[in-house]
Amino acid sequence: MKTILPIIAAAVLLAPQAVAQAPDADPMAPVTRFLEAFNAGDVAGVAAAHADDVVIVDEAPPFIWRGREALARWLADLGAEDARRGVTGGAVTLGAVRRRLVHGDRAFVVIDAVYRYREQGVATVEPAVMTLTLEQGADGWKISGWTWGGTEPRPAQAER
Repeated sequence: MKTILPIIAAAVLLAPQAVAQAPDADPMAPVTRFLEAFNAGDVAGVAAAHADDVVIVDEAPPFIWRGREALARWLADLGAEDARRGVTGGAVTLGAVRRRLVHGDRAFVVIDAVYRYREQGVATVEPAVMTLTLEQGADGWKISGWTWGGTEPRPAQAER
């Protein structure tokens, strides 16, 4: 993952932001697409799931990103942090939806997630809760903000 994240960050800056698709009826659709694209290193897919002025709160320094370049800056900063820690091969798996509220063209979703990766060659797992806000526009639902509330990472064999 550490080698692909700088490429992803550069591509987000250069990739077209609009991908021709039918509008989403379900606010969970862009959440699923975002994480599937992230796991696959698909920059255009990651960008297509997000609003242009997204707000991101994550555990990589500087911990918060906002505005038009937030997604690209987050990817670059995550890549730098992964390189510093020796993190490779990361993938996020979604779990149960804890809460889903839809009010007109706005949605709020709380969902369990697990980040699995290798740190310094050791299989590592980090259970988390993602909280997302979404906005619905002419092109469907887009993620307008999200937080990653991860627990302390631990060796994968300790997961039970």
